[in-house]
Amino acid sequence: MYRLFKIIFSIFLILVLLSPNFLSASELIQFGAGDWDTVYSDSLTATTETKHTGIFYSGGGNIRICVSGVNSGSVLSLTLYETDAGYPTNNDTQIGYINQITNRSSKICLPADNVYTDGSNGKAEVYLSYSTDRLSDDFHVQIQD
Repeated sequence: MYRLFKIIFSIFLILVLLSPNFLSASELIQFGAGDWDTVYSDSLTATTETKHTGIFYSGGGNIRICVSGVNSGSVLSLTLYETDAGYPTNNDTQIGYINQITNRSSKICLPADNVYTDGSNGKAEVYLSYSTDRLSDDFHVQIQD
């Protein structure tokens, strides 16, 4: 009986492994490199006065800005900075910029420059400046690393 079980189990295992759907590339879940990790996500209200987010941390390399929910006809300006001395300063490095996002129904993701890490924590210190041409404009932003 045990021998019959081993034979049936072995045949089953061979059939599963030879199946074209077993571990196909489209079904594999990726972690880490190759996926975008959200390092900042918030719903914000822009005004004609430039505002800044708090500092968030990037592991370096590619980074992108994703925006949604912008009022139609608005001119929204987003600038992503890397800072070493606190923010905002004249020495901060601009690493990304978006202007004139006017479609409320879609999500727009645009790449920023590569971010370089520094300091004892091995992370880049990043923040976002934002403003609009309207008195007030609500939107959602994600920064992905």
